[in-house]
Order: sequence, then C-alpha cells, then structure tokens
Amino acid sequence: MDGVTDDLKNMLLDMAQSVTHHESFRLAESVHKSMVKGTRREDRGVKQAPFVVLYGALMPAILVEVGFISNAKEVVRLKSPRHQTRMANSIVDGIIGFGRLTGMDIGNNNEGGKEIELRRTAKEIRR
Repeated sequence: MDGVTDDLKNMLLDMAQSVTHHESFRLAESVHKSMVKGTRREDRGVKQAPFVVLYGALMPAILVEVGFISNAKEVVRLKSPRHQTRMANSIVDGIIGFGRLTGMDIGNNNEGGKEIELRRTAKEIRR
C-alpha cells in the first residue's frame, strides 16, 4: 500500500510543480514587462533555466536579472539611487500586476496595506 501512496504523492507533487512553473512564468512576464517599462531598458525577454534556488518551489518564484556588473556603463547605472528606486518599484508593480492577473490578494486589500508593505520592503532593500 505504501507504494501506491508514494506514487500518488509523487503525482500530486508533479501536478503542483507544473502549475507552479506556469504561474512562475506568468509572474516573470509581469515583472519583466513592468521593468522594461519602468526602467526604459532593452527588452531581452523572459528566460527559463533550472536554477537550484527555484527547484521544488511550491509557489510562484522568479530570479530577476537587473544588469551585468561586467559592463562598466551598467555598473554606473546600478549604483544610481534613482535607478535602484525605478527597479524596485518596477518589481513591486510587476508583482502587484501578477496578483491582479491571477486574482491573488497582493496589494489589493481596501487599505492598500500589502501594497504599502511591498513598497516599504523595496525601499529597505535598496539601503
């Protein structure tokens, strides 16, 4: 009986990860569109790769590439507080947009408390 239970657990986990993978791509697209618009940078598209830090996540998860430190011009831009603010706000806007798209409660409550908390967190990350 344990073999059946293990098989069922594995099937359910595979199904959950498939849904999570799809939702992660939707989140990545939302954040990407927001960052391209908010930072006015080149649209390089959304990429997928089997990053270990994302493997096994049971909720939407993404990595955000904000620039290349091997490019001197981008290093200057990445050090700019103004650009950091644009990036942080664009990421938050993308997350909130994803929440609206999927019906998840992300910054959509009446007082806007979650949205305010996301923006406060983004501001603290820049410090």
